[in-house]
Amino acid sequence: MGGAGPKYPPAAQEQGIEGEVEIAYDVSVEGEVQNARVVKSTPPGVFDEAALTTVRSWRFNPPYVDGVPQRAVDRHSKVEFKIAGNASRY
Repeated sequence: MGGAGPKYPPAAQEQGIEGEVEIAYDVSVEGEVQNARVVKSTPPGVFDEAALTTVRSWRFNPPYVDGVPQRAVDRHSKVEFKIAGNASRY
């Protein structure tokens, strides 16, 4: 997997808010993220856009079956936002 890490929303960072967002998505045969959507977020709505932007930037090596790249459906990843020495991670 390749792509940028999450960008902490400035307002949330200034207020010391931490949280996480679970994102569901598909991966195309070209390895691009498609249909990214928020499954769950804590706190609701604070980090959704930052998490979606991050996941949409990711690139994958698609799975192959008999030498043919396949689409991967309904993958899930959690993007966490932490302060105080703990960088945002996914």
